[in-house]
Amino acid sequence: TLSVWATRRRIAPVTTLANAAEALGRDVNSSTVLPENGPSEIRRAAIAFNTMSTRIRRFVSDRTLMLTAIGHDLRTPITRLKLRAEFIYDDELRTKILAELDEMESMVAATLAFGRDSASNEQVVSLDLRALLQTIMDEAAESYPDKADHLIYESPTTPVRIQARSVALKRALNNLILNAMKYGNSAHVTLIPPSQKREKDRSARIIVEDNGPGLAEDELERVFEPFVRIETSRNRETGGTGLGLSIARTILRAQGGDVRLQNRPEGGLR
Repeated sequence: TLSVWATRRRIAPVTTLANAAEALGRDVNSSTVLPENGPSEIRRAAIAFNTMSTRIRRFVSDRTLMLTAIGHDLRTPITRLKLRAEFIYDDELRTKILAELDEMESMVAATLAFGRDSASNEQVVSLDLRALLQTIMDEAAESYPDKADHLIYESPTTPVRIQARSVALKRALNNLILNAMKYGNSAHVTLIPPSQKREKDRSARIIVEDNGPGLAEDELERVFEPFVRIETSRNRETGGTGLGLSIARTILRAQGGDVRLQNRPEGGLR
């Protein structure tokens, strides 16, 4: 018994370090600070971890601020160019230039939203994931009334309560569902509650499926990169800035979750 107690006491600092590293991996803004005391090796590891986490937070914060500042500063010249474009006599050329400027404006707006989401300090609250998804589906039906029949939601009969940042989570899930509507013309959403019996199934799962063309296997991960759009989606009907999936993954990973894409055997994306 004494040896077990001694072993646990020795590995306790290592367990604390592992938990802190895991928390930092889930949320770069995690405020976990390790106590810088104990044996010299443990103290050096704690100091190194605290220094590293501070530098990572500063790096991410600086990059986010820079990205947001650039996006904000681009608004003024874009507005000036739109005003000047109105004086172009060639109707076809004027229409093309204004369309390009509208696309640039959308990218700037998405960039600013991306920066806001990355720097968000929204508080974690208890919420019903089932009700949140129902709200998103109702709003999607309002946005796409002609496709409302292609919006299907399967939910459990009881509430699914989780701890999350509700505004950011809603934005992430909304991006995924609207992405399915834009490029797949449908969204079949299934909420699977956490299992109370098996440890590995303690997370809630949300499956969003569409009936679109799917993606090449080598594009399934690349589309999560900022501003990446697959060539087939580069048209005026669907629009898009290439930030929707990036924003969704950033938000979900910051809250301890994740998102991935799969091609469905019967066609479309999951």
